Amino acid sequence: MTSASKKLTTEQKTELRWLQRSTSQQAGQFDGQAWASHDLRGRLDDVRCPVLLVQGTDDLFVQDELVDDTVAEMGSAAQLLRVPDIGHYPPLENPEWVAQVADTFVKQLTATAD
Repeated sequence: MTSASKKLTTEQKTELRWLQRSTSQQAGQFDGQAWASHDLRGRLDDVRCPVLLVQGTDDLFVQDELVDDTVAEMGSAAQLLRVPDIGHYPPLENPEWVAQVADTFVKQLTATAD
């Protein structure tokens, strides 16, 4: 639970606990193997589509330096939005806000494409 914002509702805490406990040990092991062997550094500048990276300031898993390096390597394709009082799970912690941000991002892209 330490990876989430301290402002989770009781319902959100219950959902997050369920999500974390329902992941089998084998799936968790495969996640760890994938994260350890799937390094895209050196290839992120190949991304040609716009990308919005959302990072909660209370996220203890993903370090600011890693996100900053990712944005720098992606160059103009990347936009970074750091959000206070959000942890590692923005869609769980504030789903309405995440939906609004995604909607705005896509609308801006489609407006510039016309």
